[in-house]
Amino acid sequence: MVHYAPSFGGLSGPGLLRHGAVLAAVALAALEAPFGLAFGTPLSPWQGWVDLAASAALAADLALGAPSGGRARGPGAAAGGPRAAWSRRFLGLADALACAPVAALVLLLPFPPQDGAALAAVHAVRLLRLVRLRKAVSLVRRLPLVPMAVRAPLYAALAGTAVHWIACGWGALHPLPETEGLVEYYIQCLYWAVMTTTTIGYGDILPTDTAGRLYAMLIMVVGVGLYGAVIGNFVQAFAESARLKEQARERLRDIKVLMDHYRIPDGLREAVFGYYGHLMEKRLTDSDQKIISDLPLPLQKELQDHMNVRLIAGLPLFKDCPPECLAEAARALVQEFRAPGEAVVRAGEEGDAMYIVVHGVLDVAAPDGEALATVSEGGFFGEAALLERTVRNADVRARTYCDLYRLGKEEFLGLVSCHRELRGNLERAGRRRNPADGSAPPAG
Repeated sequence: MVHYAPSFGGLSGPGLLRHGAVLAAVALAALEAPFGLAFGTPLSPWQGWVDLAASAALAADLALGAPSGGRARGPGAAAGGPRAAWSRRFLGLADALACAPVAALVLLLPFPPQDGAALAAVHAVRLLRLVRLRKAVSLVRRLPLVPMAVRAPLYAALAGTAVHWIACGWGALHPLPETEGLVEYYIQCLYWAVMTTTTIGYGDILPTDTAGRLYAMLIMVVGVGLYGAVIGNFVQAFAESARLKEQARERLRDIKVLMDHYRIPDGLREAVFGYYGHLMEKRLTDSDQKIISDLPLPLQKELQDHMNVRLIAGLPLFKDCPPECLAEAARALVQEFRAPGEAVVRAGEEGDAMYIVVHGVLDVAAPDGEALATVSEGGFFGEAALLERTVRNADVRARTYCDLYRLGKEEFLGLVSCHRELRGNLERAGRRRNPADGSAPPAG
């Protein structure tokens, strides 16, 4: 079996780490630079060190490969006309400036600026790092499907950053009062930003001039779209994650209508709903194979093996078994179905396979018809004849509709000989079935 390294957008290992460092530097600039620009906060030594590390990450990334949207490559690099060429030059210059450790260099000056236009210019230059957000967009676009674990934090981060920027804009329009501390005033600005973007508008913080009123109206309009987009994307993401399960539930509702129309007996209804309940619990849908049917056959087989590992990993037979054992068993398992009353094994037959019960109940009986035991979900039978190289000692018939996995003799003996954990599980199960008094012979 081929093992695939985890990747994101075609990246893995060092490449993913490098891009993560770039995104961290950009995120820090997106939070810190607008705050300093709006409230005029002087630079601190820790900002110089952090700025130096962020600049190193950006410069290393720029040296190792041009970010998407920057330098064009290939024979069509000159295509696009003067506007495209100007755009590439601008983005290249912005990328270069974004690598400059401006805060660290300013702190090295004998008298670094503490306020005024010079300090505002420092913060404004650091905002150029936001052009590297192209990298995040490029990475996400490479994914054929963005998983929920990526989308949810991404939406939350974008919404939080937008609210932070709106709060900084309000703080820039309404300078910090001398009677209030910076942290307390920023929280007030953040409170106004959340209240206004959500259009709640308590009215306890109001604009006092024309610029403030225009800004508030703009944010009210933008806020409706912002929160609508965030909430819509969250709802869409959750709906997509449950789409196939909802299709299965819709099929259950259709089956109920059908059985009501034809007045199906309660026993058969219970069997049908029990089987569908098993499918919804153990599998993604009742037609997993159809979903992957467009893939090449070798890829289908490998994907099916991984799906089978997921299904058998929780069975008592494979408790504490290593991944290699689960993978070998998954490749060898064959799914079979049995109707009520149908024989699975018969006493006196030569053992050619063992069976694992995924769903349903089976009855074990002696050759004379005496009931010996039942086997239900998670149980297994048929291994005794394989281990002892003898004939079957009991009949096993399905009591309900059963979903079974069949493991052939050669594959079973190979697994037992190679994996002591599986052999130990079989021995413990045998002792439970066949205690010292011999009152409950194994079903095999």
